[in-house]
Amino acid sequence: MWAIAQFSLLKMRESAFYLLMIVAALICIFTNTADPVSEQIARGSLFSYAFSGETRTTSIAMGSCVALIISILISSFYGSSEIPSDINTGVILVILSKPVGRFNYLGGKYIAIVVMAYSIFVFLQLMLFITSKFFGFGVIPYNSWEVALRQFVPALILLPLIAANITFSIMGGALGAMIFTALYLIFSIVVAFVPLTMAIFPEGMIPYLDDFLFLIHYIFINPLFYFHDAAATGLPLVALVFYSLAVAAFFLLISVYLLFTTDMNAAQ
Repeated sequence: MWAIAQFSLLKMRESAFYLLMIVAALICIFTNTADPVSEQIARGSLFSYAFSGETRTTSIAMGSCVALIISILISSFYGSSEIPSDINTGVILVILSKPVGRFNYLGGKYIAIVVMAYSIFVFLQLMLFITSKFFGFGVIPYNSWEVALRQFVPALILLPLIAANITFSIMGGALGAMIFTALYLIFSIVVAFVPLTMAIFPEGMIPYLDDFLFLIHYIFINPLFYFHDAAATGLPLVALVFYSLAVAAFFLLISVYLLFTTDMNAAQ
């Protein structure tokens, strides 16, 4: 598993990857001059309570949000092509002919993409800290340990998203994975607001609608969980970690099943 992960991480040594990191760092640094995300949400709005409660403890810097988006985009592009490329070139047949099972192969790919995504995110956070702390450019995202932790909590969403991206790549190939991952994330954001939207209407206005929307709501990951103030510390943070790992495990189990049922020779 670790050998598969190390082999997949070799792409991080390419010059194009370093150039991409420089561009990403510049984007994060310039966007970090904006007000923190939680302070841009108008009070009194129904949807403002999706992100925080009546009191706001710590803020998520705009640069941190951009760093997360960049990490999602790069890991999605990389993850979408990794396994389909191995299948199309026949590399996966060579790997599986060794004492490496499908589970270890998939686990190695997942670990590699997770390491890449979090390496990008940590690097961008480091650039935000250096430029804000020593050069006074933008909002300082690390005034305290609590604020620092708050910047990293939303990055937990990478765990289930990468697993879902791998599943989509096996199902629909590289291009299909990019499209399905984007649609899945968009629908997850939309569905996350369903309970708040339903709170506007009188209870029982449409029979069985609440039960139906409740079911749809929990089919998708809820991005709002990762930005809510309550998830920053304590038991909610632990629950959020387990939630992320559970969703990731669900998608990885589907991926293992797809690898066992996919005819690798047919892709040649």
